[in-house]
Amino acid sequence: MNPVHDMNLYTQQSSYAPSAFMHRDTGYDAMDDTLDDSSLNDVHVETASSVTASTDFSAQMAGDMSYTKGEKFRFNVSLRAPTAMVKNLSEIPVTYLNKGQAYNLSVIDTNPPMVNHEPIRYRTFVRVSFEEREQRAKPSTCWQLWKEGRGTTEAHQRGGKLLAVEYVDPLQGGSDAHRNRQVQVESMSVDGFCVTWTANPTTGASDCNIPVRFNFLSTDFSHSKGVKGIPVRLCAKTELLSPGEESGVSRDMELSYCKVKLFRDHGAERKLSNDIAHVKKSIDKLKQQVSQAEMGGGFAKRKRGNNASATAKGSDNPMKPSAHKRTWSIGSDDIPPEKVSLEDDLQAKLSMMQEMFSSTRSVSVFGLRGEKFDDPDLYPIQLPGEGDSPHYTNISRSSTRELESIMPSPPNTNTSSSNSPPTQALRLAKCPTTIQRIPSANQVSRGFIEAVGIDLTYRPPAERPPKPVACFYVRFTGNENRSEDYYRAIYLTERTVQDLVRQITEKYHIDPMRISNIMHAHDKGMRVIVDDDVVRQLPEGQDMIVDISEAPGPNGSASSTPGSPMEIQLTY
Repeated sequence: MNPVHDMNLYTQQSSYAPSAFMHRDTGYDAMDDTLDDSSLNDVHVETASSVTASTDFSAQMAGDMSYTKGEKFRFNVSLRAPTAMVKNLSEIPVTYLNKGQAYNLSVIDTNPPMVNHEPIRYRTFVRVSFEEREQRAKPSTCWQLWKEGRGTTEAHQRGGKLLAVEYVDPLQGGSDAHRNRQVQVESMSVDGFCVTWTANPTTGASDCNIPVRFNFLSTDFSHSKGVKGIPVRLCAKTELLSPGEESGVSRDMELSYCKVKLFRDHGAERKLSNDIAHVKKSIDKLKQQVSQAEMGGGFAKRKRGNNASATAKGSDNPMKPSAHKRTWSIGSDDIPPEKVSLEDDLQAKLSMMQEMFSSTRSVSVFGLRGEKFDDPDLYPIQLPGEGDSPHYTNISRSSTRELESIMPSPPNTNTSSSNSPPTQALRLAKCPTTIQRIPSANQVSRGFIEAVGIDLTYRPPAERPPKPVACFYVRFTGNENRSEDYYRAIYLTERTVQDLVRQITEKYHIDPMRISNIMHAHDKGMRVIVDDDVVRQLPEGQDMIVDISEAPGPNGSASSTPGSPMEIQLTY
C-alpha cells in the first residue's frame, strides 16, 4: 500500500520535546509565559505520532502516571502531548496545545469487569472547565465571550455549530478496515462532547483513544487586548455502562483533569522551545560560574563589584528602563541552610535547573481529581439566550453514514459523507417550545405558538441564488461619457425581457423603472419591439451593442429632465 495514500487526515503536528524530557521525575511547576528570542538551533525535537484509532502509547502513558502520589484512579486518562517544564515538586504541570490541531486522548480501565459474553461499554465526557477562580464563578459568561468572537466567526467550519471542543472522527476517509467503530458520539455541546466506547476490538483490552480538537485560545475569555492567556482544565469523566450493577459489577465514575493552555498555530512548539533554550542558557551560565568559583580568582568580589557598579549606573540614569528578566530564577530561599558557600550555592542552583530541564513528560496525565463544578452532568453550560435548550443532546446511532453526516469536519476537508441524509432523531425537545409565528406581508406580528418534537439542531438551509440560464455580451455606446470599447457579460436567470432589462440597467447603473421600452434595431432599418419571445430566441452568447437614450416624447423630441423615461436599443 502506498503510505502517502494511507495517510491519516488528522496527523498531529510535531511537538518540540528534547529526548531528555522522557525522564520520569515526580515534580512539576508551571513556567513563566514570557517568550524570549534565544536561539533554537541546538534544541532537539521529537515528532509525535499521528492521531489514529490505536492505543500504541498506553503502556508509556501508564508509566507516566507515577507523579500523582497518593491519588489512585481506576480510569487512567492522558493526552498525547508533552508537558511544559516545571521548577519544583509542589506545582502542577501545564500542557501547551495548538488551536485547531487534533490530539489523542487515551482512556484505560485498570480494573475491567470479568465477564464472559456480555460486551463491556463505557461512557466518557470530555469537557473544558476553568481553573482561575474568577472564570469558575461565571463560566457561561466566559463562553459567551468566546461565542461573540471566535465562536460565531468560525462556526461555519463546523456546520454552523458552536463547538469550542470537538470530537474528530478518525474514520472519515479511512480504509474499510476501520469501519468497525469502537467509539460512538453520544452528544456535543459548546464546551465538550460525550462518547460511548467498547473494549479495543484488536486487543480486547478495555481502553480506547478519543481524538479531540480545540477551537479556542486561552486569550478568548477576556475583552481586553494583550492579556495573558489563562490555563484551563481539560476534564474527562468516565463511567461503566454495561454490564450493570445487577451483574455485581461496580459502576465506578471518575472525573479527572490536567491543565492546558491553547496557542495559535505552532505557538505551543514555539513556547516549549523558547523555554528549553532559556533553561539551557541558564545552565551554561551556572556551569561557567561554578568553574570560576572552583578556580577562585575573586569571583565573589567581582560579583559584588558588578552589582555595585550596576547600582551606581542606575543612579546616574534613573529614567532608563531595566531589561525584562524572567521569573524562573531560583532564590537563596530555595537552598538548604547548610549550603552556605558560594560554590555549594551555585551547585545547588545548577542541580535544580538540570532537574527542571528534565522535568517534562512525553504525555499529559489527567492526575488531578475533578470537582463538582467540573462535572458536565451537574453543571452544564447554559449560554445566554439559549432558553431551556438542553446542554448535552442525544444523537441517533442508526448507521455509520448518519454519524458521519452530522459529525463536524475539519476545515477545508471534503468527505464522501457530506451528502449523506440527515439522521431522523437528532435532538428533539420533549418540553413544549415557544415559537414565533411568521407574519404575512401586511402584518407586523401574529403572536406565538407552542410546539413539541422540535429538532434543536435544525438550521434553515441558506438561500441559494438561482442559476443563470443564459449569457449575453453587451457593449454600451451612444453616450460619449459612458461609451466603452469592451463588452460586459450579463447572466439571465430567466429568458424574459424583464430580466434582460434588469441585467442591462444594473451594468449601466440606472433605475430599471426608467426604461419605457426596449427595441431591436434591425440591419434593414426596422425597429422591432423586444418581448419575451425575442429573448427566448436569442442564441446563447449573443453579442449586442446597447444604446440607452432618452425616450422620445409625444411630440417626437426627447426630454432631458432628471428621471425622465429612457429607451434601450439593441443592435446585433
